[in-house]
Order: sequence, then structure tokens, then C-alpha cells
Amino acid sequence: MVVLITVAFLLRLAAVVALRDVRQGPSDRQGSDGVQFNTLALQVANGNGYSLRTGHPTSFRAPGFPLFLCGLRMAFGQDYRAAYLAFCLLGALACGLTYLLAREVLTDSTARLAAVFVAVYPPHVYFATEFASENLFVPVLTLGLWMTLVHLRTGSITSIGIAGLALGWGALTRPFAVLISPVLIGIVLWSRRKSIRDAIAPAALLLCGFLVVVLPWTVRNYVVHGKLVWIATNGGSTFYGGNNDWVISSIRHYGGWVSTRGLPGASEDLAKDEVERDRSQWRRGKQWVQSHIRWMPALLAAKYVRLWLPDIDSPNRAYVWLNVVCTTPFLLLILAGQLRMTRSAQWWSPSWLVLHGAGATTAVMALITWGSPRFRDVNATLLMVYAAVAVVWIARRGNPDRSTAGPSAAR
Repeated sequence: MVVLITVAFLLRLAAVVALRDVRQGPSDRQGSDGVQFNTLALQVANGNGYSLRTGHPTSFRAPGFPLFLCGLRMAFGQDYRAAYLAFCLLGALACGLTYLLAREVLTDSTARLAAVFVAVYPPHVYFATEFASENLFVPVLTLGLWMTLVHLRTGSITSIGIAGLALGWGALTRPFAVLISPVLIGIVLWSRRKSIRDAIAPAALLLCGFLVVVLPWTVRNYVVHGKLVWIATNGGSTFYGGNNDWVISSIRHYGGWVSTRGLPGASEDLAKDEVERDRSQWRRGKQWVQSHIRWMPALLAAKYVRLWLPDIDSPNRAYVWLNVVCTTPFLLLILAGQLRMTRSAQWWSPSWLVLHGAGATTAVMALITWGSPRFRDVNATLLMVYAAVAVVWIARRGNPDRSTAGPSAAR
């Protein structure tokens, strides 16, 4: 595993050196997300508060990743090499955590295979070249899920507390993760349904750990805006951008996302503060869905298909072709592994439901908003577990009943 983690780090470092000037921060060519994350980090580090413009505090971006960047800024100064090295280390850490996670439900050799897949999975390697929140979210989510599985196997209260804290920071990094905690709480309660009293304490602790991390930010948002904002104010633009006339009138955008700046009501929303703008965009998106119900089955299907395609939206044709060639084999293995799991009850124990449930929240989010491959790849560690199961299944076709179960699989 030490060798694997080292190789994973070096692969990411090689990608960074090949694709980026490590002395420079993110640019608009990589998208506005990274630029804004970096700006927020610099503003906080310089004592100007969480703002994109001095004197204008914001909640548009979730704070988990910018505050991580701020910590790097305060420790190493404005040296972007430290940030890129940190991204490579986080990617390598995700490989180690994948092994620990997978070992709870699979044999040691299959768990190692899953970790190898994460090490070489092209989208996950590429994350290290961008100022993308996925760099932080993937290991944090994996830690939370691993600790949940450890609790299911051992009953450890410490583990479920750590899981709650990790999932809380995950939600501050990628807000859709707020959907994961209720799923895990339900699984913890169900796993001890014969003695519900024994399940209440760990379920409550998981929830408390989550809230301890998230609620201070919610309070800060209320103080700043005078209105309730749980985490961020960009949900409306994501929702409205994925549910509008453009995404059903163009093959290129079908099931995808377009900027809300060109959509009806954009000029009116510019005059509103960010909270009201967010609420207005949620409202416009809901109204569009209600008035286009007959289109929704086809649109939802398109979103789900896009979720499982390689990233083909980049204007860089070389990147698109490389992504299609290198990523498609992994996607086929993931889908094969998921299909295999529908054929036996051994893959639906509480421990496996933790993984399935976390993955399902991504699908739900994609159906609500749009089918971004990046939404899929925030679950890279889970996906590679499915891919490893598929490889073992294919290799053992002559002996299909041979178990791949780990210590938690039956729990």
C-alpha cells in the first residue's frame, strides 16, 4: 500500500507538471469555480472575510474547500506549488482510504484492486490539476463512509462520531452531501432494528457530529444575510440551469446545464441580493418543471445517461478523446459490478447499503439538477469498489459462488 500510495502521488504530480504552471493560480480557462475558490481563500487569509469582493461577504460558494486553501495560504504563503502538492497528496490519500473502506466489505486482494483503480482512474488523477473541491471531498467522504462501516462491524462510538464530523465537512465542501447523513442514520437504525434502543445513541451521535460542523456556518450565514442559508446560495443556479428550455431544445445540452445569465428572469435577478436571487432561481426552475411535466421522463433519462458518460463537454477535443478512451473501460466495469450486485442478497447487507446509499444520493442530485460526470466522480472511491467486484466476477466465472466478502459484508 505504501508503494501504491507513492505511485498514485507521482501520477498526479506528473499530470500537474505536464498540464499546469505550478507557480500560477487557477485561471478562467479552467472554469470560474477554481478562480472563486482561490479568491475566497486569499480574502480570508488577508483578513477580509469570506468574500469575493472586500466588504461584500458571500455564501455563494460552500466554504469547505476555500478554507482548506486558506490554511495552505497561511502556512506556505502565496505559493501555488504547495496547493498542487496538497492536491496530489489528497489524491494519494484517497487511494489508501479506498483500500480501508473496501476491506470492510471485500477480501484484502479485491480491496487492493479497488485502491489500484482509484490510483489510475483518469478523472481522479485529473482533479489534482485543478483547484476543484473534489480534491478534498473524495477523501473526506471516503473517511466518513469507512468510519460508518467500522461502527457497523465493531459498534465503536468513536468511529461513528468521526463519521459525523467527516460528513459534516463533506457537506461544507459539496453541499449535496447533506443527503448522505440521513441515509446513513437510517441504515444505522435499521441495522439494529431488533434493539432500537441500541441504535439511537450512534444515530444521534452521527447527526450531532454532522451538525457540530455545519451549524456554525449556518449561523454565520444568518448573521451576514439576515436570512436562513444552510450552506450555500448557488443551488438555485444549478437547478434552474439544468431545467429550462435550452436543455430540451439542443442535443448538445440535453440533460446538461447552461448558464442562468441567458435564461428568462436573469436581468430581474441581477437587482436582487444573492439569497433572493438563489430563491428566485429555485422558483423559476420549479415553475418550468411544473409546466413541462410531459418532458420530464425524457429529460431525467438524459440526465442519468450523461451522468455515466465520459466528460465530453470540454472544447478541448484532444482532452475529450483521451477521456473517452481512458475512462470508458472503467465506466463499463462499474456498471458491470453494479449489475452483478443486483443478482445476490449478499450485496445488500447494511454495510453494502452504506455504499449504495451514498452513491444513490449522487444519482438523485443529478436527476434534480443535471447529469454532470463530475457529480459521478466525487464518488470515485465507491465506483472503483464496484469496478473491482466486476473484475473478480469476470475472472471467476468458472467458480461464481466463490466469496469476495470482507469482515463487514454480512453485517
